[in-house]
Parts: sequence; structure tokens; C-alpha cells
Amino acid sequence: MHLTPGYTTGLSSYLFGNILLVSSLDLIALLALAIVLTALFTCYYRPILYSVFDSDFARSRGLNARSWNLAILIVASISMVLSIRLVGIMLLMSLLTIPQGIMLRYTTNFKYVIIGSIGLNLLGNLLGLILSVTLRDIPTGVLIILIQFIFLALSQIFLWFRK
Repeated sequence: MHLTPGYTTGLSSYLFGNILLVSSLDLIALLALAIVLTALFTCYYRPILYSVFDSDFARSRGLNARSWNLAILIVASISMVLSIRLVGIMLLMSLLTIPQGIMLRYTTNFKYVIIGSIGLNLLGNLLGLILSVTLRDIPTGVLIILIQFIFLALSQIFLWFRK
């Protein structure tokens, strides 16, 4: 797309994403990243858990917590770089923070936080896409963020009534 005469990638493309900027190579890279991340979390769940939440305990178990934390930062950086062109910084940040914030209100079990966050993201994205098709004038990313905030508000209301 960047080779098309007269077409420029502006700041708004990176803030809000632009599906037209995504190439087949980007999609293949995202798929490869998803496979690698799934394999890493499946094989090294405990070392990642120990290193992220309690580096002293990780060191007492013989793990190099600093190396694990560095590896997590590198993988997170690569994930963000590959995702920015597709979904934009605004949506990416809401997808990375809101579901985890909601799940951490209900559980401290790392596995449940991961699974619940994935579920909330899938549900929010699906509802955003459906609403975007239905409403037609509102961008999908905006609706997904709005739905994520609705999930957060409902979570807060539920916690108020639970007490």
C-alpha cells in the first residue's frame, strides 16, 4: 500500500489502525507470533509465572528471573509492533489493559486471568464488529473500546452490589 502513488500513511493510521495497511506478510507474522506465544506459555508457564510475579522466588528455584523478564519484554514489544498497524495504538492499549484489569478484580490466578482476558477480548471484538456492521457510521475500533469500557463499568457495578 505504501507504494501506491498519492497514498500516505498518516498518524491517524497508527493511532486508530487501518486494515488497508496490513499485508499478507504482516498476517503471517502475526500467526507465527501467536503460535510461538502459545507454545512458550504452554511449555514455560511456571518459569514465566514465577519470574513475573516474584523474582526472588524464581531465583530461589534456580531461574534467571532477569532473563525471563527481558524475554517477556522483547516478545511484548514484537507483539505490539506487529499489531499497531492492524488495530492502532488506541485499541491495542485498551485490549491489553482493560480485560486484564477486569479479571484481576475477580481472581489472582494467573491462568484464569489469561483465559478470562482472552475471552473478554474475543467477546468485545465480536460485539464491536457486529455493532459496526449494524450501525455502519461508527468505526469498529471505537465500538470495541466502548464495549470494553462497558464491560469495565458492569464489572464495577457488579462488585458494588456484591459487597
